[in-house]
Amino acid sequence: MRPARLAAALLLSLILFGPAAEAQPGWPQAAYNPQPGARDLVLPMPCGGAMVFRPVDVPSDRWIDDRRVLLGDEEARRAFTEMPRYAHVAGAFADPDNPTRRHFWIGAYEVTEMQRAALSGDCPQPSVLGRRPAAGLTWADATAFAHAYTEWLYETAPDALPQADGAAGFLRLPTEAEWEFAARGGIAVSPEAFRQRVFPMADAMAAAVWYQGSQSANGERHPVGLLDPNPLGLHDMLGNVEEIVLEPFRLNRLGRLHGLAGGFVVKGGSFQTPHDRIRSAMRREIAPFVGGTVNRPDSVGFRLAIGAPVLASLDRVDRISAELDALGRPAVDAASADPDRPDDALADLGSAAADALSPALASRLERIAVALRQEAEQRAANAARTGNSLIRLGAYLASMVRRDAAALGMRRRIAAAFERSGGDPDMRAQARRNLDLAEAAVETNFEFYVSNVVVAAENFTPETLLGQVRVLEVELGERGQAPLIPLADRFAAHAADYRETGRVDREAWLADLAGVAP
Repeated sequence: MRPARLAAALLLSLILFGPAAEAQPGWPQAAYNPQPGARDLVLPMPCGGAMVFRPVDVPSDRWIDDRRVLLGDEEARRAFTEMPRYAHVAGAFADPDNPTRRHFWIGAYEVTEMQRAALSGDCPQPSVLGRRPAAGLTWADATAFAHAYTEWLYETAPDALPQADGAAGFLRLPTEAEWEFAARGGIAVSPEAFRQRVFPMADAMAAAVWYQGSQSANGERHPVGLLDPNPLGLHDMLGNVEEIVLEPFRLNRLGRLHGLAGGFVVKGGSFQTPHDRIRSAMRREIAPFVGGTVNRPDSVGFRLAIGAPVLASLDRVDRISAELDALGRPAVDAASADPDRPDDALADLGSAAADALSPALASRLERIAVALRQEAEQRAANAARTGNSLIRLGAYLASMVRRDAAALGMRRRIAAAFERSGGDPDMRAQARRNLDLAEAAVETNFEFYVSNVVVAAENFTPETLLGQVRVLEVELGERGQAPLIPLADRFAAHAADYRETGRVDREAWLADLAGVAP
């Protein structure tokens, strides 16, 4: 750190934490959470310390649903490590008041020197410099820290960790998909912003990232939480120290991970990474040993995530089994169901494989069943994404109809006033033209809205649409588009109405949309 910055940091340390010799009954908030957030989860640590986690929402209406995300980077020279590929993320935890709002927890900051020392029993005096990220670490160091921290919490603060269906969570490294999804901004950013090289920043990169150069990191690690966070409120996701993730390194084989596992993966770049190389997709392999010696680069650190058992309860097992069994079965109305039609041809195929006398035939039938189930799952996932997009578009069109209907009412009042006044004929004519344009705008947008309602009604059950509305409630809320939420709900209701009656109640639907509070 440059002398001026070091002096400023030491002065700030005295202001925030007091003299070094003074006993501390517990760390002040500035030592572990310099920029608090509204949904912070604060876990205690030894020595009066603490660590802060923030939720990463992955809304879902069913336990078997997950979110497909496109990771990686388009630059050809890094294709062997970062070619774009699809991965999936999901949340182990759900809000009690909104089960659709599922999420995983990830550290708001990189694990610091003070936090590492506290867990080792060497109680540090809180300081700004102690808030630098711990570095020179291996995958084994990071996982051992997570394991030891979990054990300490179970012993001293058993209710501190969040629960999933009664099963307590545990600390671990984030998966690579979780890390990159969170680094890019998750559902808090638009799909276009999600695919950019770095997350959206209000100012220049130096305001949010410690990278190589005298205008930024100047060759040193810096205390966490000094710079702006990403859209999810996570600090230092890019730069400062590279962060270890859970999985071993694998090559990217034309959009999928290769089968050969190597060293461990670090993400996000560090204080040694040039400005033009900082990116969310950045991933490097670190060999755990070099020349027979443990490899501990001083640019490598980590942050923790909170996980939970997938099969957390018997009730969840039953729900997952039922949801998986339903995949591939067409959604039909009870009134039109054929009682003589098999519910699940795939189950029959599985039974045929089990009953086959020839091992070769049984193997072939099993492979066919697996392929068909994968195809059914892909169709279901594609259908969910299509339904989500239809509702989102329907809500937007509904907002346009509501806006134009309000403008139409105003134009009608203006035109009527001009007609009553008997004034200038040109002014009266202009008012009538404006009225005609307003009526045409309402008709055009309502026609598009109805077209989307019909498509949704003919292709999705009301239950499916309502499930996607619940998912959209979380997504739109996170993106600052909450006014569209009631309109999404109205769209689903109109689709259900059309599915039942087969007709469009124009006046009722227009009045319905106009009555939704903006």
